[in-house]
Amino acid sequence: MVDSPLRVMGLHSITYCPRLFYLEEVEGLQVEDEAVFSGRALHEILEKEEKDAGEIVSMEVGSERLGLTGKVDALRRRNGEIIPYEHKKGRSRKDGKKAQAWPADRIQVCAYGMLLEEALAKPVRECRVRYHADAVTVTLPLDEQARCDVMETLKRAQQLRECIQRPSISKNECQCIKCSLSLVCLPEEERFIEDPDWQPVRLFPPECDRRTLHILEHEARVSKCGDGLSVETPSTGKVEYPVHEIGAVCLHGYGQVTTQALHLCAANEVFVHYFTPGGRYVSTLAPVGIQVQRRIRQYHALADPAFCLELCRRLVMAKVENGLRYMLRAT
Repeated sequence: MVDSPLRVMGLHSITYCPRLFYLEEVEGLQVEDEAVFSGRALHEILEKEEKDAGEIVSMEVGSERLGLTGKVDALRRRNGEIIPYEHKKGRSRKDGKKAQAWPADRIQVCAYGMLLEEALAKPVRECRVRYHADAVTVTLPLDEQARCDVMETLKRAQQLRECIQRPSISKNECQCIKCSLSLVCLPEEERFIEDPDWQPVRLFPPECDRRTLHILEHEARVSKCGDGLSVETPSTGKVEYPVHEIGAVCLHGYGQVTTQALHLCAANEVFVHYFTPGGRYVSTLAPVGIQVQRRIRQYHALADPAFCLELCRRLVMAKVENGLRYMLRAT
C-alpha cells in the first residue's frame, strides 16, 4: 500500500498517458527538457507580474483525506470568491471555433479547486486555465461531474501506484513526440519491435551535449569546486569543468573522488562509473529514482528459461552481426 501523498501533477500525467504517470510517480524518473525549462521561465515571469498586481501568486495545498498535494499556479479574487488559475504555455483545445481545456488540464485545475475548498473552508465554484500561446482563458465549473472525474482519476492513480508492470505505451503517436520522457519510455522502439514495417517518426534521440570525463591516472583526485568538478593530477595539474557540461565521470584505476564531488554529481544527474586498471567494470553511482518495480520485473524475466534463451540468442546474433559488419567495412 502506498501511503505517501500523490502530486496533483500526477493526475495531469495519468490523464495524458498512464505510462508517463507510472514513470514519473512510481519509478521516480524525471527528465527536464527544453519545454520544461520554458514552462518554468513563463511561471517566473507571471509570478512577478501577479505580485506587482497585488494578486495571490501561488499556494501550497494538500489534503490527507484525498491523499493529494500540490502548488496552485495563481489565485484570484473575483466577486468575493477565490478562483484557482493554471497557466499553460501551449494552445487550447479547439472544438469548432470554441476554445476548451485539454482533459489533463481540466482534471489538474479542478483537483486544485477541491484542495482549496478544504484548505480555505470556502466553496470554489469555478476554475480557470490560461493558454498563453493563443491568449485564451478557459473557465471550468467545479460541479459534481468535475468532482467525480477527479476522484475517479485519483482512484486509477492509486491503483497504478501498487502495480509492478508498466502500462502499455500510448496509442496516440502525437503524444509521444513532445513528451519529455520519450528517451526513457522508448515508445517508438516498442512500436518498431511489434511492427517491423512501421515507419518511426523519431526513433533516435538527439545527441547529448554533455561530455564524458575519463580519469586515467591513479593519483588523480576529483573534488567539488563551486558549481563544477576539479580534477587534479600530477601530469596536468588542476583542471576545472562546469558540472552542467559533464554527463558521466569514468574512473579507470584508483583515482579518488571526494564526498562533496559525489553529492554534486548526484544532484546534477552525473553518473560516476568505476573501472579496474585493466578496464573491467566495477560499479556505478547512478542518480536515478525508485527502481523497485523495475528490479522485480527484471528478476521475473531472468527467472524464465525461455526468456533467458531468447536473450542469449539475440546477444549472440548481435555479436556476430557486429563482427561481420566490421569486417565488411575493413575490407
